[in-house]
Amino acid sequence: MLGGDELKKLTGAEIIMHQGDLGLYERVDAQCRDFGVPAPDKPLPKPDAFVGEGDVIQWAPSYKVRCMHCPGHTPGSTAFHFEECQLVCPGDTLFRGSVGRTQWGGFASLEGTSDSQQIIGSIKHNLMSLPDETKVVSGHGEWTSIGRERKCNPFIRM
Repeated sequence: MLGGDELKKLTGAEIIMHQGDLGLYERVDAQCRDFGVPAPDKPLPKPDAFVGEGDVIQWAPSYKVRCMHCPGHTPGSTAFHFEECQLVCPGDTLFRGSVGRTQWGGFASLEGTSDSQQIIGSIKHNLMSLPDETKVVSGHGEWTSIGRERKCNPFIRM
């Protein structure tokens, strides 16, 4: 989020997000304060567009990604599914052997933005609908697969 403006200037890429996270995006200064990191020198640029469940972003004839709205970690958490290469990027929704954080004690800027039941529902109904061989590249940690998480993840074991 903090590097979006610089990345946009370097690559020409648009800033695209789910509308549900706009409030968090606009309150970045408070989040930086809570996490003890420097706030940006200037306001973040306005998003160029918003995406929702099922939207497809295509940037070249053979490059496209399908958006999967997976609320829980944040209201607008979105996973990006690259069907052609059997890969999904769920951000901080699903990790190898774990799920995204939903408790924010001590972080006033994030209180009330997450929901533990919602994140599990998003994972079970959206991400677990993908084939077992789908690779999962999360926001942190090692990669995994949908099949491994379906069998081994204690939060969502099916």
